[in-house]
Amino acid sequence: MSEAVRLEHQESSSLAGLQQRLERFDAERGWNAVNPAHTALHLLEELGEVMREVLHLEGYKTPDPAARARLGGELADVTLLLFKLASQYGVNLERVVLEKMTANDLRFPLEASKAAMRVYAQQQGLEQQSLEQPNLGRLE
Repeated sequence: MSEAVRLEHQESSSLAGLQQRLERFDAERGWNAVNPAHTALHLLEELGEVMREVLHLEGYKTPDPAARARLGGELADVTLLLFKLASQYGVNLERVVLEKMTANDLRFPLEASKAAMRVYAQQQGLEQQSLEQPNLGRLE
């Protein structure tokens, strides 16, 4: 593995590294001059595209076997634009995400959250066992 590839992989293994890589990518192309409001608008457009694929996957639109694959690309677009917007305003996403997760641990105690999900499951007609099995192993 070349040194450049090794550094690129290392850089991509953290949120801060990904954010720095995107900043460099944009700067090389002159895209760092884009107005942050335009970045936010583009982010909203991409969120609409995510929603379109979710509607296909959840049966609100004609089922489409390719929707799941497209969803991954749309989620990547949203993530990249979110990183770009954060960079445009000097927000370190890795730091603020970790801070938010810590705050959410305090804000949403485990037992109270489980109780709220039991109510939600009843309202949605979901089976209790689906709430007890974590949604793990679905990442590709």
